[in-house]
Amino acid sequence: MRPRTLTVLVAAAITGACLGDPVGSGSLVLVSSLPVDSVILGHPGEPLPQLVRVRAVGSGGEPIPAAKVQWTTSGAGAQINASSTETDAYGYAAATWVLGTRAVDSQALEVRVSTGSRSAGAKYRASAVPYLVAHVSLLPSGVQTLRLGDTLTCILQAEDPFGNRFIAPHARFFSSDTALLRVDTLGRVRPRRRGSALVVGAAATVADTLRVGVIQVVQSIATTVDTFRFHAIGQVVYDSVRLIDDRGLVVMDSAPQVRLLDTTIARLVGRNPITLRSAANGTTLIQLQAGSLVKELGVAVAQQATSIQVPEASITFDALGDTMRLTAAVVDSLSVPLTRSEVTFSSTDSTTVSVSVDGLARSRRNGSVLLLVRANTGVTDTVPATVSQRIAGVTLGQDSILFDALGATAVVRATAIDRLGSPVTGAALTYRTGDTTVATVAPDGTISARANGSTSLVASAGADSVVGGIRVLQRPVRINAQLAQGGITSVFLDSLIPLSCSVLDRNGNVIDSVPAIAPSSTGHWAGGNCNSLRAHRSGFDTLRVQAGGLEAQVPLVLAVRPLLSSPTGDFLRFDSLPTASSPWAPTARRNSRGELEVYFAAWTEATPGQIRADLHRFVSSDGITFRYDGVVLQHDDSLCAPQGSGIENVSIVPRVDGPGWRMFFSSGSFTCYGWQVFSAVSTDERTWVKEPGVRLSNGGTLPPEAPVSPPWPAGEGMATEQLPPYENKFQIIEWRSPDQVNWSYIGPMLTTRDMPVGGQGTIYSPTIRQIAPGLWRMIFSGDDRFQSGWRGRIWSAVSTDERSWQVEGELMGGLQTKLWYASLVDDRLVFVREDQGDTKRLAIATVTMP
Repeated sequence: MRPRTLTVLVAAAITGACLGDPVGSGSLVLVSSLPVDSVILGHPGEPLPQLVRVRAVGSGGEPIPAAKVQWTTSGAGAQINASSTETDAYGYAAATWVLGTRAVDSQALEVRVSTGSRSAGAKYRASAVPYLVAHVSLLPSGVQTLRLGDTLTCILQAEDPFGNRFIAPHARFFSSDTALLRVDTLGRVRPRRRGSALVVGAAATVADTLRVGVIQVVQSIATTVDTFRFHAIGQVVYDSVRLIDDRGLVVMDSAPQVRLLDTTIARLVGRNPITLRSAANGTTLIQLQAGSLVKELGVAVAQQATSIQVPEASITFDALGDTMRLTAAVVDSLSVPLTRSEVTFSSTDSTTVSVSVDGLARSRRNGSVLLLVRANTGVTDTVPATVSQRIAGVTLGQDSILFDALGATAVVRATAIDRLGSPVTGAALTYRTGDTTVATVAPDGTISARANGSTSLVASAGADSVVGGIRVLQRPVRINAQLAQGGITSVFLDSLIPLSCSVLDRNGNVIDSVPAIAPSSTGHWAGGNCNSLRAHRSGFDTLRVQAGGLEAQVPLVLAVRPLLSSPTGDFLRFDSLPTASSPWAPTARRNSRGELEVYFAAWTEATPGQIRADLHRFVSSDGITFRYDGVVLQHDDSLCAPQGSGIENVSIVPRVDGPGWRMFFSSGSFTCYGWQVFSAVSTDERTWVKEPGVRLSNGGTLPPEAPVSPPWPAGEGMATEQLPPYENKFQIIEWRSPDQVNWSYIGPMLTTRDMPVGGQGTIYSPTIRQIAPGLWRMIFSGDDRFQSGWRGRIWSAVSTDERSWQVEGELMGGLQTKLWYASLVDDRLVFVREDQGDTKRLAIATVTMP
C-alpha cells in the first residue's frame, strides 16, 4: 500500500551554482530544483514522487537552450524515465528517477549538461525504503511452552515482492483465546491460565501464527488457619484453600482432596472453601492432599456462652415521647440460652433515647444510640435504637393571609408534626399556591401578591399537607393625576379633557379602577370620572380626583376652543361703499348706544399707480345688516406728509384726561415717513378731531426733518417689530401708556417663531377678550405669505396674564380663501375675506366662547 505522504530530502553535488544563486566558475552553470547535501527517500522499484529538474544558465544568469543532457543511475534495476535529452528554450531539463529494487544497494543519479566545450554536472543520492508487505513471519517460530507468570515477546518480520526484509509496518497481534493468552500491540504475550492457544501476527493482508502452551507445577497447599475452632454446637466454620505453584502463583482450576477423620465431632459441608459444621465437643483432624503433597489441619469444638439474645435486633421510634419495653436472655453463639443469668440496660445517649434499668426505653430527640445490655456473666450486647420522626401532619401558623398591595410579601410558617404532635425538626416543606396569577410562594415560604383575587396556599411535607387561604385586595393610598397639557388646557367644546389619573397602592402599583371626579361648581366640565370629563366652559378650576376615601387636587386652566358659525365667514351685508374703493383693515366695536360699528380703510386709486385711503364707518343695530355712515378721518393732502397715504386699524377707548373718547389709528406715507400710530378725540363717538404728535413712533424722522427710512413700522391693527436679523414680517408687540398720549415700547408678546406651520409668515391684527376670570383669548390674523400658494388664516391663543400667550391653533380658514384683519365685538368677528379669483370683501362670523 502506497503511503499518502512521502518526505523527500535531496543532496546534489552541482558543478556550477544552486537554484537562485547562478554564480559559479566557467560560462555554464547548472541550477537544480532539489536541495543539496540530502538523501532522497523513495521505495524499491518505484519512481520518486517529484521530477529531477535542472536548468542550464550562463554566468550572467541567461538560459542556455539545446544543451545535451546525460542521465546516469546506479543500483540494481534503477532507471530513468521520460528524461530530457537536451535543455528547452528556457534552459530546463527534467527526468523521472526510478530507484533500484535492492534496498541494500546505494542509489545514485548523475546529471551532465554540455554544449560545445562547456559542461556542468550534478549528483544526487537516494535510499530505497521497502514498504510493500508480500509475506510475514512471526518470530520465534514453532511451539512455545510458558509457565504462568512468564512473558514472551514476538516480532513480525515482513518481506516485499523484491525479497527485501523489514520490520512489518502497522503490525497487529491478537490471541485466539484471550481468556488464556493476552497479547498487546507490541507483540508481548502474557499467559492468564493453563492451556494452549494461538498467537496471530498480521500486517497488510497476510498473517502468521505461533502456538503457545501454558503450564503450572504445584509446590504447596495454603490455608489461613491451622486448626478449625468451634464455640457452639452446629456452628459452621470455613477456610479457603489454595494450591501454589513453583512461581508462587495460585493454581486457579484445581483443588486438593479433603478427608475428615472423625465425622462425629464435625461434618464436612463444603470442599472449596473447606466448610465444617460442629456436631459435638471434641477434637479430630482433616487431611488435604494434592498429588504427593499432604497437609493436616486440626478440629476443636468447645461450646461457650457468648452473647445476650434480645428479641428486637433494633428498635425505631417514629415520634418523640414514644416508649418500648425490652427483654433479653444470655445465649451461646448459636442462641442456646444459659440458665441463672441476669441482665441490666443503659443508653449511650440518654438525651436521644433513655432506658430504665428494667428495659423501658423512651424517645427524646431524633438520632441514633446504642442500648447496652449487660449480663452478670460478663457478656454484653447492644441494641441499636433510632429516633426518626415520621411526619403525620402539617400545621400553619395562620389560616389566612390578606395583602393590601401588589408586590407585598409575607412569610408563612408551616410546621410538620409526628403522630404524637411533636414538631419534626428539619422536615422538608414545600409550598404552592392554587393560582399563581394571584400570588406566588418561594421555597422558603415567602408569599408575594401578584393580582387582586383569592387563592389557596398549600404547605406540604412528604405526603401530608395543609391548606390555607390567600386574598389580595389592593387598598388605595395615593392618587396620581396630571393633565397632559402644561399651563393652559386648550380643547374643543365637549371634547375629553386630557387628564390621566391612576390609583396606587402602598407599593406604587396601579389599582384597576377609574377614579371619580367631583362635579365642577361653575360648570367647567361634565362627567364623573377621569376618562369621561368633557370640556364645557373656559375658566380656572380645581379637579378633585377621588378614590377610596382619597382625594387629589389638580389645578386646571381650561380654555374651550371657540365655535365658528362658518370656517370662512359670511360676506358683510351693507347698503353701499364709496365708489371705486376697496375695503381694508376692519376694526369692529360696540358704541355707547349699543350699535355695532365697523371702521375700515377704503382704498382708491387717486392717480395712476398711487392708492390712498380715508377711514370710513359702517353702523348696524342688529349686527347683520350695516349702513354706510361716511368718512371718519381723512388722510393728509400731501402724499409725503406723515398721514399722506391713508388711515386704517383703529382702537377706541374712553379718554382718561377728559370726557369723551380717544381713537388710536394707524396712518403713514408709503413714500416718505412710513406708518405710525396717531390719535384723535371725540365727544359724540361720530365726529373725530386729530391730536397733534405721534403716539407710537416707527423710529424715523418727522417734518421739518428730511424723511428717512424708518427702522420699523407701527400700526397695522397690530403692533409690529423688526428685530435683528431684520425680517419683513409683522409680529404682535406691546406698548404701554399711563395717559393714552405718551407710549413706551415693551416688547414682543407673540411672534411667528411661536406659530405652527401655516402661520410663520406674518401675524397681526390682535383682538383680545376675557373669557373667564383671569383667562384671556386673543384672536389674530396670520399667514405663510413667504411660501408658494400661501393663504391667510385667523388664529387664537390663550393667556392667564395677557403677557405670555399659548397658541391654540387655526380658528378660521379655507383652502381657496385668504382671511385678513380680524376684529371682535361681543361674539361678532369682522374681517376681510378674499376668495380665489375674487376681490377683497368684508365678512363677519359669530364666535361663541364657552
